Amino acid sequence: MLGLLLFFPVGLYFIVRRLGGRKRLGLAVAILSPIMLLVVIALATPSVDTNPSSAEASSKAHATTKTPAQLKAEKARARQRARANARAAKIARERARERARAHAAYVATANRWHRGYIKQDGNVYWRWRDGLSCADYVSNGCWHVEVTTRNGCSSYVAVNANEYRGNAIINALLDNQGFGIPPKTPRIFELDADAGNVSAGDVQIDCE
Repeated sequence: MLGLLLFFPVGLYFIVRRLGGRKRLGLAVAILSPIMLLVVIALATPSVDTNPSSAEASSKAHATTKTPAQLKAEKARARQRARANARAAKIARERARERARAHAAYVATANRWHRGYIKQDGNVYWRWRDGLSCADYVSNGCWHVEVTTRNGCSSYVAVNANEYRGNAIINALLDNQGFGIPPKTPRIFELDADAGNVSAGDVQIDCE
């Protein structure tokens, strides 16, 4: 297009001069010819409407505008989703509580065998036992210690303690057996007092 506008006037100028026209006439033709050429091109080119037609605009407006029925249906679906989410959350909470209760029951059952015992370590548990009779040869009284274990003692069990008068240790106490005990099977050991008006403490269980 640019080349046509540049060379077309020059060509017309030389044609006019060759036909015997005056220089002024050739210049006038050269000046006016691009303008006429632009007018002809503009008239020959179909116009392009950059704006959407009224029908298209109306169609788009109709597509984006929701009817009251559609809005009502969307609200109903939103309420249904909210109720479904609330039910799912409630069910999840109930299941979590059920799992917690089941776990607590399992732990209670699993630990029932050493309920009421004093934990020495991960295997050995013990407790004092009152109301039991002492051996016939005992003259100053005794104490009984009940021992149970999680994993058992394979070959040896001993109960060690200290005998106190007031806050002073006056003797070491010991009862043992030269064989083990099975897991979760209580055994009672007797600690015999060597004097009257004494107490026992510092219990320590040896499990081998």
